[in-house]
Amino acid sequence: MKTKRTSKIIIPIIIAGSIFGAGFVVGQNNPNEINQLVPAGKTQIVSASKPKNVDDSLFWEAWKMVDKNFINKVDSKTRSIGAELSIRDALLTVVAPLEGSPAEKAGIKPKDTIVKVDDKETAKMSFDDAIAKIRGKKGTAVVLTVVHDGQSEESKISVTRDTIEVKSVKLSFVGDNNSIALLKINQFGKDTSSLLKKFQSEIVDKKAKGIVIDLRNNPGGLLNTAIEVSSLFMPNDLSKFENDNLKNGVVVIEEDAKKEQEKFTRTSNQLFNLPFVVIQNRGSASASEIFAGAMKDYQLGKVIGETSFGKGSVQNLEELSNKGSVKITIAKWLTPTGIGINGKGINPDIIVKEEVKDNNDPALNEAISILNSNN
Repeated sequence: MKTKRTSKIIIPIIIAGSIFGAGFVVGQNNPNEINQLVPAGKTQIVSASKPKNVDDSLFWEAWKMVDKNFINKVDSKTRSIGAELSIRDALLTVVAPLEGSPAEKAGIKPKDTIVKVDDKETAKMSFDDAIAKIRGKKGTAVVLTVVHDGQSEESKISVTRDTIEVKSVKLSFVGDNNSIALLKINQFGKDTSSLLKKFQSEIVDKKAKGIVIDLRNNPGGLLNTAIEVSSLFMPNDLSKFENDNLKNGVVVIEEDAKKEQEKFTRTSNQLFNLPFVVIQNRGSASASEIFAGAMKDYQLGKVIGETSFGKGSVQNLEELSNKGSVKITIAKWLTPTGIGINGKGINPDIIVKEEVKDNNDPALNEAISILNSNN
């Protein structure tokens, strides 16, 4: 028996579970058939040529398709604060502010709890209503009352809405003589893989000796992109691994309540063969955690920074007869060696606290140091 998660189902999943407050679009996606059931207790390896085309936080794809009463006509230049929001422990929570966004500039941080929007309590709002209230006309301000992670006092932060435009990947060069390539991946979008392939030529031309992959405040994106990007950094010959999943090139596993699994394998050959280090923080979520988890399991590069967000569930939003809805968790993501992501996150190999001040970036400095020591 086969089932389809159509766009009609995908939209409420995204709205209920992980809407991207910035609301920008990287393209519209038409999911393939994605959920094949197998006999109880058995595992299915999904063909590398047909990866699952949807993530539990596919906010990147949803904005064009969301109910017009919820969001007016949306394009790639959306007016908002530039932060992905989710519900965590029944609280409206910031997954991550986008780099350079109004939210980040105003002081919004990953895992902030938003208790009020313009003095209206979010506990008395639906998720949709809270998001709609945060969005608004460019140049206008919204006042968010937040509680920073690990603190108890409330803080009022005014954020001026703006047009949000973010490239999925940026390339720069850092370190002595600019010998280290820095790939800042802001999201796993439809153009991410093609941009990385383009940047690879530039990295080779610059004779870079290593790569830093910066996933900080990357709230996720497309699952198939996370799989393909992971593939670009995985060696073609995996025969040295004893673990069957690693030997078979598994990037991520989806496991349902019955412990039935679908294993998603690599989709392309290795492109990058330089040493690399992955940086993550509390705002690295979903597809970012899939990538970091795979790199860590395959022991391809050190993962440094903070423990990631822990967003690794697959959810459906079932519509009720009274026009209400209920969110049901139907599966969870596991790393190739079977480590759960949801609620736990990916633990770094080296802990570096997020303390970027006066252009001093301890995590980036540590990554550069690691790569220099390898040469």
